[in-house]
Amino acid sequence: MNKLNFYWIDAFTTAKFGGNPAVVVLSQEPLPKQLMQSYAAEFNVSESAFVWPLEKDEEGNKYSLKWFTPVTEIELCGHATLASTHAACDFFGLSKITFSTASGEIKVSNKQGVIQMVMPRLDVDPLDKTAKDYELIISAIDQNIVAIHKSKTKYLVELETEKCVVNTVPNLTVIKSLERNGVIITAKSETTNHDFVSRFFAPKMGVNEDPVTGSAHCSLAPYWSQKLNKTEMVGAQLSQRGGEIAVKLTDNTVEMKGRCTMLFSGKN
Repeated sequence: MNKLNFYWIDAFTTAKFGGNPAVVVLSQEPLPKQLMQSYAAEFNVSESAFVWPLEKDEEGNKYSLKWFTPVTEIELCGHATLASTHAACDFFGLSKITFSTASGEIKVSNKQGVIQMVMPRLDVDPLDKTAKDYELIISAIDQNIVAIHKSKTKYLVELETEKCVVNTVPNLTVIKSLERNGVIITAKSETTNHDFVSRFFAPKMGVNEDPVTGSAHCSLAPYWSQKLNKTEMVGAQLSQRGGEIAVKLTDNTVEMKGRCTMLFSGKN
C-alpha cells in the first residue's frame, strides 16, 4: 500500500502564517495525475507538491517533484520546492536532494534549516508594443509603467516606484485573459534591506495573488541584475503575507535561499 505523508509548510518565512503556504505529499510510489489534482483542489493553497523516490544518483538522493495549483499542474514553483526540500529532508533524513521536475533537475540542500535551491534562469525580453496583451496589461495595472517584458510563462512589468507596486489593484479579469499565465509587477526597493520589490498575479492558474513566488524570481534576478549591476540581491514580495528571497545569479541558474516553518504534518 502506498502510504502518504502530508506536510503543511509556510515557505520563505520563519514565522507561522507568513510567507507562502504549500502542502507537500510524500509517497513511496508515483501517484495518478488526477489524484494529485484532486488533493491540490482539496488543499486549496497556491501550490501543492508531490514527491516520491527515483533511482539513485551519484549522491544517492534523487526524487520526482510535481507541482499543482488548485486547478492545474504547473512547470515550475519555487516556494513549493523550498517546502518539499524541508519536508523530504525531515522525513527521509537527507541534507541534499536532486529533484526531477518538468523544468529539469533542481538541486537543493538543507543546512541547519537554511535551504538553498538551484533554479533555472528565466530571462525576459521586451514585449512588442503592438502586441495585443501590451495595452491589456496597461489597462489592468493602471499605474506608472516603466517597461513591460515577457518570459515563456509570465509578463514582468516594471513600475515607477515601490509605492506603485504596493498600491496596485489589478483587474484580475483582464489578467486572466492574457496569453501568459501571470503578471509580475516590480520596482526598485526604497529601503536598504532589499534591492527590489514585487507582487505576482496568476488568476488563470487559480491564484489571484501569490504570497511569495520563487519562480517569479527566476526572472526578477536577471532583470534587476542587469539594471543594478549586481549578481547577489534580496527581493521583497509585498503581498499581504509578505516574504523575502535572497538570490544569486549565474550564467544559467538562479540560486535562492530561504527558510520554512512547518504548521503540521500527518499521514494517510
